[in-house]
Amino acid sequence: APATPGRYHVVATSVADPTKRAEATAEVFPVEALAPRFAYSTNSASGDVSIFSVNPENGALAQIGSIPAGRDPYPIGVDPTGRFVYAGNFSSNDISIYAIDPATGNLTARGSAPTGAGIYSINFDPSGRFAYSANENAADDVWIYRIDPESGVLTVLGTADAGISSV
Repeated sequence: APATPGRYHVVATSVADPTKRAEATAEVFPVEALAPRFAYSTNSASGDVSIFSVNPENGALAQIGSIPAGRDPYPIGVDPTGRFVYAGNFSSNDISIYAIDPATGNLTARGSAPTGAGIYSINFDPSGRFAYSANENAADDVWIYRIDPESGVLTVLGTADAGISSV
């Protein structure tokens, strides 16, 4: 594959049968375009989410803002599409939902979704269609959500038995 960023037209011809071929157009992006530009962390004591810019040269973080969350935010995650942030609120038993401004990294609150007692982790399937939360104080379940691709809002689909204190 080419190392220089740009748009390429690729033609593949079968060695076994040179009359068979496939064509495609491929876009090659510079590595810098794929690196995260922003980072987020929860602050349990102050009940908010910190927003950071990421220095692409050395990875250093510079805080550029914060936004309120629920009570005792603990786990945090960015969905695989890089468009939404989710902060699990341990004491209010919900997940704060935020949309990411791709130009600034700032967050816009999009509401919340319920979860079990004492949320401890948030994870996503690679497609970005589903989210999962495990709860420290729940006896045996992981909550399953559908992610709305436009708003990032979570819809509870159900729970799955995962063993005692499934974190």
